[in-house]
This record gives sequence, structure tokens and C-alpha cells, in this order.
Amino acid sequence: MPGMRSTDSHQSTAGPADAPAVSLADLQVWIEASSGLAARDRRDCRAAIRALCAMLGSDAAATPADAAELDRRLARVPKPARGRADKTVANIRWRLRRAIALHGGETGPAPRDTALTPHWAALRERLPTRRLRYGLSRLIREASAAGVEPQMVSDALLEAIAGRLAASAGEARARAFRRQAAECWNEAAGLVAGWPRLRLASPARPARPSQLPLDAFPITFRRDLERYLAWAAHSGRLSRDGSSRSLSPSTVRLRGEHLRLAASALARRLGYPRRVISLATLVEPVNFKLLLGEYLGPGGERQAGTFARGLAVTLFGVARQWVKAPASQLDQLGHYKRRLGGGVAPRRAGSDRLALERFADPATLAALRTLPERLFAEAAGGRSLQPRAVRKAQLAVALALLLTAPLRLGQLAGLRLGHELRRPSGRHGPMSLVAGDAAAAPECAIVGPAKAIVDDYLDHCHAALLPNPEAWLFLRSDGSRWGEAALRHGIAAETRRAIGIASTPGRLRQLAAANTGRSMTVCQPTGRGTMPTRIEPTGPGPIGMEPAQAQAQRSGAGRRDTEGPPDAHDSQRAERDALLAGLCAPQARIAPKYLYDSLGSALFDAITELDEYYPTRTERAILRTHEREIAAAFGRAGCTLIDLGAGNGEKAASLFPVLRPREYVALDISVDYLQRSLEALQRRFPQIVMTAIGADLARPLVLPARLAREGRLFFYPGSSIGNLTPDEARRFLAGLCAALDETGGLLIGIDLLKDPATLQAAYDDPLGVTAAFNLNVLRRANRIAGTDFAPADWRHVAYFEPAHGRIEMHLEACRALRVSWPGGERRFAAGERIHTENSYKYRLGEFAALLADAGFALQAHWSDEREWFAVLLARPQSQRTGQANSSTVPVSTPAR
Repeated sequence: MPGMRSTDSHQSTAGPADAPAVSLADLQVWIEASSGLAARDRRDCRAAIRALCAMLGSDAAATPADAAELDRRLARVPKPARGRADKTVANIRWRLRRAIALHGGETGPAPRDTALTPHWAALRERLPTRRLRYGLSRLIREASAAGVEPQMVSDALLEAIAGRLAASAGEARARAFRRQAAECWNEAAGLVAGWPRLRLASPARPARPSQLPLDAFPITFRRDLERYLAWAAHSGRLSRDGSSRSLSPSTVRLRGEHLRLAASALARRLGYPRRVISLATLVEPVNFKLLLGEYLGPGGERQAGTFARGLAVTLFGVARQWVKAPASQLDQLGHYKRRLGGGVAPRRAGSDRLALERFADPATLAALRTLPERLFAEAAGGRSLQPRAVRKAQLAVALALLLTAPLRLGQLAGLRLGHELRRPSGRHGPMSLVAGDAAAAPECAIVGPAKAIVDDYLDHCHAALLPNPEAWLFLRSDGSRWGEAALRHGIAAETRRAIGIASTPGRLRQLAAANTGRSMTVCQPTGRGTMPTRIEPTGPGPIGMEPAQAQAQRSGAGRRDTEGPPDAHDSQRAERDALLAGLCAPQARIAPKYLYDSLGSALFDAITELDEYYPTRTERAILRTHEREIAAAFGRAGCTLIDLGAGNGEKAASLFPVLRPREYVALDISVDYLQRSLEALQRRFPQIVMTAIGADLARPLVLPARLAREGRLFFYPGSSIGNLTPDEARRFLAGLCAALDETGGLLIGIDLLKDPATLQAAYDDPLGVTAAFNLNVLRRANRIAGTDFAPADWRHVAYFEPAHGRIEMHLEACRALRVSWPGGERRFAAGERIHTENSYKYRLGEFAALLADAGFALQAHWSDEREWFAVLLARPQSQRTGQANSSTVPVSTPAR
């Protein structure tokens, strides 16, 4: 291939015309012999060559090492036949282009930190905008490294740099660089003093396909489009035939433009716009595929961009909501739409990822939390009316509110005193915030330092500003309200100055959502509305069980997937290793927490509705019947109710009217599930501060430091304690006891020992719902560890084991089989079992003794008439006497 070095010494003297074509096999030999490549790069290049040859179906020795020719051959292979994702193919192509370029003697670009020559450095400093500095960075860097002075820059130099870029990153990237560099150079020549006046040739932009006006289409299409857009704009929950919500004017305009462009694309393919007679024409599967082909190129090989995916979403919505297409047609359209990709949320930009990593630092988090107070102090406590001080005080107020309630930028800028921000009793009364529709949105209490800042601002600064009839909270010196852009810029500037991270209101919401695995106390966004619910994950601490000692809990609420810790990759690897370690144990086992993915949670909800499964409804009836006795026995209103394994929180909510907690803290394995549940609970009980903690109770756990130790009541329903062995339960309960003082308590549900037939039926129902729930763990193992379990080869087994007083659940192999995973396998004999769950049953005296060993004294208990289930209230024992504290009341007798 021209320009490439030959790998054989006797060929090095041959002229270019006589040089044999270099193959991928030759390239591989050179890669193995090259000392300039790191071992990892050699391994990646070898893998790329093997993968490309497999996709092309050719031998490496017969495949030329020519990047352009390889791209042409690969384009002729249909995507399904490649057997690899588009991202994987792109990585393979990049590695091969880089290897080919290095083999041909081409050097890579100058490193980004290479010092520029004085002339180039001086010119670069004069560039007035970031866009020009970025657009010319590669050209300046490579010209400086090559010793080319600014006056010597030419189109030939630009072409040479673009050629090297094409070899390593592809023709499309090279064309974009060529155009951007030429345009930025010519712009700088007219703006920057001392910049060379020579002009570079800018490549012509590719012509866009013609877009037809609406007048080009039949009147039937135009009328159908008008009716659809009017329907979309005026839909809502109360409309007779509309969608559940109306669209904003900007979204309606976007959809109208999408449909016009789709009609134009279809008209170009069909050759005649009059054939597009209605919106139904656009969503016929054949036409849908044709018009998308206009944006994906011949054969659909071009990567679908944001516009193409958005266009497909709009057309699919039209087919489903307006045209009312049959299910078979929607299936076809959905298939095409999914093939475009975009179903997974895009990765965050580099700046976002960097910000998230830096917010893992506790010092950075502490600086963010204290920033409003420091900023307000710098503004003379809101008492100065100097414009600069007023602006700083308002930014302190904005940050204090952002750290209290999940406000969007528009909601923050539009806050009005007496409307969204309420202080009916003045400075010494309560303060609350309502964002969005005041009739539907819950109130968020503003308390603590945030309330002090807002109070000082309102009393000393806001009251002295020019009056405004709308009562805007954030005002300029002329009495007009701040715009969103100015507020965003001010917050970003102050956070950059204080913590080194430009955190806009949108960034703060992202940080709150993404840091659910870290100690972040900023509110999490909840869609269109807001919810005064803090998401406060816990770090390592003394409460709870050690990871090796505990299993996940099974309660009356469904469970969801565990939120990832700060390093999600390490967490996934650890989860995979733990699951495989259980499978390789002499008695194969899978931890019960893997039973609760989204399908498992739905199946467990179905189990709780079965006649045979008594624990959930029996416990619910006990709580409902004895709620006032429970509240009287605890004897303390305004407690902090801490719900362990909260699920949907409904069991705890049944006690809200009698316990009247000041704060409800819900712990569960899934923050997303908690957020949805607490959003509904907060609307029903707006007076209670609610906190969701994403925590797996099988890991060490610590409560937020801000929670008062006084008056804590741990609530552990659903007989979840039965999933632990007695020793594990004792350690777990001891950890809870250590987190309580003499005013605290534990309200716990336990399943009592009863006849084996009743227990057997509850865990092996005749409808097979529990069997489906148990077998689903194999599908979860396939996803996590890459195993190849076939659920049809296994059957559910549940039985009562009297020696230990527990129900055991297993999966039994129906035949001799082999289960494999990347890097290992295990053979199972017919009848061999995998242990998936234990559920211990207790006598009341046995569990009271267990509580005593953990430091608790049983204060009261309640049970159903059959004595199948019990709810117990326990208090920490006195450290001096070993007896229950003085607030203990006599143990109640079982309900009859």
C-alpha cells in the first residue's frame, strides 16, 4: 500500500510501484515485533484484526491493510451479520486505522500539553472566544510542533493534518476538522490584531435535502396535520378523547416541523408529494422505513442521530394516539424505532462526570452545604443595599432554596412572596415553599439555616427594594425580576469560586440524582412536580449487619435492583463474584436479595394477594386493630419513624395518624422505588418531613448525622427478620439497639411457629406464583453473572425444616445438566439443589430471648386470633440494671 513501510528487509529497497500490498497478517506481524506499542495496545490490535476478519469472513493474509478499503468491505456486511454492537464496530475500526497509520510511519498528533512556540502562544492568547480557541487548537498545536510559523500556514498544511486525522479517526471527523479550522482561521484573521491575513479555503457544506412547504401537499394532509396539532395542544386529563396531558407550545411546534420534514422525506422517496394524503400515510410501515432511510443513507448504514430518533418517536406517537394503528402495525414501527437506538440515556458530558467525581469528596460536599451561609455573610447579612451586595444575598437565598427543595431554574426564578414562598405569620412563624401548581404540589418546609437566610433577606433587603406588585423574590435594582439566564450564571460563578465546580441549578439536580450512592443531602428531582423528600444515602457505619453475615430481607413490599455505589463497575464485579461464589459452594446457593428485580417484585406483590400467603394481610390487620394501643405503648408523639425495608411505605403510613411522627425515614434497596412511593405519601401527609435512604440492609449502614438520637422508633415489618439465622438476627438487632437511647424503641413483625401444612402452602401455592418468583432468580443470575441457566430445567421446592424451625426454598435440577459462565462452569446432577431462601419461624418466648441477648426488653406484643403472626414493641434495656427502662408497660395478651 503506498506510504507503508514493508515488513521485510529485502523489500525496503523496492520502489513504490513494486511494493506488495500489505495485508492484515503483515500488520499483525509488525504489531507483535513493534517495541513502540504497549502490551495492551498490541493485545487490542490483535483482537481487532481477529474480529474484523470474522465479520468480513476473510483470512487476514488475503485482507489488505487499507483503512478505506476495509470500510468499504465492512459497509457491505449487513449489521445483523456482524454480530457486534455499533459501538464495538466503531472501536475495532479506530484501532485498525491507528495501527495502519503507525505502520505507515505516521506520527500521532502533538500532545495537548506540548508547549507552543512564543509566536503561536502570543496569537492564541489573543483569541477572544472559547469557540475560536477550541476550533483552532489542533491546527495551532501541530503547526507549532512542526515548526511552521503562522505566516506559513496554508491549505496544504491543513490537508496534511486532516489526512492524518482521517487515518486515525475517519473521513467524517477529518472533514469536520477541515471545515471548522478553516472557518475559525478566517474569522480570527478579521478579528485578532497581528493574525496573518491569509485566508484558508473552507470546504463547501453538503447540500441538505430539499424541504417542501406545506402547500405542496394535498389539502387532506394539511387539515389532518392541523387537527392533530390542535388535539395535542388542548389535550389533558379532563378531555374526552385527548392524551393524558397537553403539550407545550414549543413541543407542538417541534412536532409540526417533524411531520412536515417526514412528509418531505417521503415525497422525495416516492417522487410525488400528492401521494402523502394524511398522517396515516406517514406511519405505514413501508413508508415509515422509506422516510427514515432519507436520514440514514443507503442501506441505513449511517448512525442515527438525535433528530432521526426524535422523528421516529413523533411518528410512533402519531400512529398510537392519533391514527389508532392496529397492534401489528405498532409492533413493526416499534421494531424500527428501537433499531435506531437511543433507548439508553446518553453518557454525561466530561464536565458532568468530572463534577460527580469531585462531589464524592466529603470536603466538597461540606463546602457546598455551607456556601449559602458564607455567601450571605459576605453580603453583610442582607443589610446592605449596594447592588453588588444585594445580588450576592439573592444568590445565597437561591442556593439555600435549591439545597432544600428540588426546584427547576424556571421555578426558582419565578418564586413570589406570598404565592410560592409562604410566610403567613412573619419571621417567627413557619415558612414553606410550593413549586408548580399550588393546588396539587406539596408544601416543602423551609427550616434551619435556610429559613434564617431567607428571613434576613426578606426583612432587611427585599423589603427595602423597589416595590413590585407581583412580589417577585429575586429583583434587580430597577424593580424588575431576575431572568433565568442571569440567575444560572450567578449561581455557577459563585459555586465555581467557592468549590471549584460551576454548579448550575440543573447541575445540582443532576448531582442530587446521581449521588444516590453517596452522602448527598440535596433533594432529588421528581419529574414535573417537586417533593420535599431528601435522598440521603448512608456511608459505612456501625449499624446493621456485616455483608458476609446478612441476607436481603423479604417483606410485604416489593424490592427493586440495588443502586450502584460510587464505583458502579466495581460494584457489578463484586456482585458477580459473590453470586458465582455461591454457585460454586458445595451446597450451591443464591442470596435471596437477587429474587427482587422488577419482575420478582411484581410476582411477590402477587404472592401477597394469595389466600395461602397469610403474613402480609395478617400483619396489616394487627396494625389496623391495635394502632392506638401501639401508639400508647410507645408513648411519644413526634418521633422519628425509621422504616427498615420500607417498600411502598404503606404499612408505616397506616400508623402515621396515631404515632404522629415528625419525620419519616424510609430505607430500601432501591432509591427510585422509594422516591415514587414517598412522593405519593408526601401528598397525603405534607406535615411530615420524609427522607428516603437508598440502602441495602445486607451491608453496613449508618443513619444521617442530622437525625436526632432522641425519640427514634425503628419499624421492621413483614417478618423480614426471618431471613436471617438467629445469630445474624442477634447481631442485626444489637446494631439497632446501639442506635437508640432510652426514649427509642423497635416495632417488629415476626411470623410465629405453626403447623407445617399451613407454612408449606404459604411458600408453595397451587397456582405456582411462588414457583415463578423463585425461578426468576435464575434469569437474574444470567443477567448479572453471564450464566446460561434455563429455568425450564429447574423446579421450585419449598418445605418446612423442623430441626431449625424454618421454611427453606430451593431450586432443583430436573435432569443432569451443566451451567456455564465466562471463565467457569458447574455440573449439576439430577435432583441437586440451589438454596435460595430461608424463613425462620419463632415462638414468642424464643424471640423475646433473642431480643434480650441483643440488648432489648420486650415491652408489649399483639397478635391475631389464631396466633399466626405477632407485632412486638421492644425498648433498650437500662445499661445499669439490665432491666427495661421506666417507660415500660406490662406485656399485653394476644388479641382474641
